[in-house]
Amino acid sequence: MLPDQAPVAFTWRRVRHRVRRADGPERIAGEWWKRAGEMRSVRDYFQVEDEEGRRFWLFRRGDGEDAATGDLRWFRVDGIVRARVDDGQKFRDCDAAELAAFRAASLDGFKGPGPVLTCSFFVREPESAWVANNLLEGMHVESLHGGIRVSVETSALVPLARFVVRLGDAARPETPALAQMIVELARGALEQAEGVLSEGKNAQPSEDMSSAPARPRSDV
Repeated sequence: MLPDQAPVAFTWRRVRHRVRRADGPERIAGEWWKRAGEMRSVRDYFQVEDEEGRRFWLFRRGDGEDAATGDLRWFRVDGIVRARVDDGQKFRDCDAAELAAFRAASLDGFKGPGPVLTCSFFVREPESAWVANNLLEGMHVESLHGGIRVSVETSALVPLARFVVRLGDAARPETPALAQMIVELARGALEQAEGVLSEGKNAQPSEDMSSAPARPRSDV
């Protein structure tokens, strides 16, 4: 069962917010010029205000009707720790087998657009102790000499690669697909960092910042 409009309430940073009013959706098409899979994808953005007047920007992935426009990730907000069904909301049916397949292909609630792949990586000691106690949902651990092997069957390669990258040289990918995704993430990060360093060499500090526009504060 999936919601058909803006959420009545959501939890962010372990604080529950009940929505008093909402504006939207504003529909934005996918990045069709990057990937063929984005041709029909959409995101619906909502500006919502809670009972205390705080404002947030939420989105849902897909239009809720056509599966080709997006998967089952609706109103994904970082920090959600619990959710409940609101009897006042409208819902549409979701096939139990489809939902089970979504969960099986997901990693900690995230599902990628590609097929399910078996991936693994090795983590050396002593970092392995922390990883073993902070596994994402869907990960499995095997104790080895000098560390652990973490394995998972998932389509969410990007979240998995980000998890591994954060471990630095303490982790070593063991499967080609995961290794390739890590290389792509690292290459992008290095290009951005090199760009900043290059700009910094030629940048001149401004003596008067009073005319600079104020940067808007983001609540999300």
